[in-house]
Amino acid sequence: MKKISKILLVSAGIFLLAAGCDLGNRQQATGGSTQNTVNSTQQTAGNQNQAQNQVPDDRPWIIQTVEGSNINQPKTQFTQGQSAMDVLEATHRVESKEYSGLGKMVLAIDGAKPDSKHFWEFFVNGKSSNVGASSYVLKAGDKIEWKLSAINNYK
Repeated sequence: MKKISKILLVSAGIFLLAAGCDLGNRQQATGGSTQNTVNSTQQTAGNQNQAQNQVPDDRPWIIQTVEGSNINQPKTQFTQGQSAMDVLEATHRVESKEYSGLGKMVLAIDGAKPDSKHFWEFFVNGKSSNVGASSYVLKAGDKIEWKLSAINNYK
């Protein structure tokens, strides 16, 4: 039984080695067409991503950034009447807590949770908002920013 297992193992190794060598020979013989296919696929995906990031001028958009997030987009489309919280929740992973009469408080964005000395602060067009994100109705061209701010700045 051990002898049969060894023979099967060695045969499988030789087969895999031969298959790998054959792939290299085919790439060289065809002028690297496998690599050309990969490059072509990457270029097509890149063109699709560029097309998705281009926002038609006739649709409302905002610029929204979240400090430290790697999924920010240059422009974000929104529907008339949406709040800043609606768009944040549609474009990022958000943990929040609802407070009756006050709206939602952001606890974490994309897994980033502030420590006990910081909170997620919401800015509109470069200024700290005087209303909560769930109350702020977006306007075309707004620049929305989410930053971790120190609590002691607001005592």
